[in-house]
Amino acid sequence: MDMRKIVASVFIELQKEIESLSDADIKKIESGDFTITLKVFKNTTAAGDIKALPEQITNEVLNELKECKDRQAGYKILSNKFKTRKELEAFAKKINVYVMKQDKVDKIKEKIIEGVIGASLRSTAIQGEKK
Repeated sequence: MDMRKIVASVFIELQKEIESLSDADIKKIESGDFTITLKVFKNTTAAGDIKALPEQITNEVLNELKECKDRQAGYKILSNKFKTRKELEAFAKKINVYVMKQDKVDKIKEKIIEGVIGASLRSTAIQGEKK
């Protein structure tokens, strides 16, 4: 693998981890009393699970979510379509929604909803106010 790709991959992973820090963690780092350490772990994300989720289902669910008028409808769609955490996680990864290992099912659903429906609702609200 090209060295630039390796470095880029490392920075992407670092960015994901930094974005997952809470405000309290950021303040701890700013204070200078705490430090950040890096550890390398074997990637346990199930690449097979992502491939196991057919593209057709991903597109179908994504289109249904985009048509939702509120977040509650989105939660119902996700609950009906995905029965396990692994399925939700695979769907989230396919639509580029970052999921942390410690995220619970409800948190994953919330991230998906905010990433798809929330963005659309906010955009509509902003455009509605500008008119």
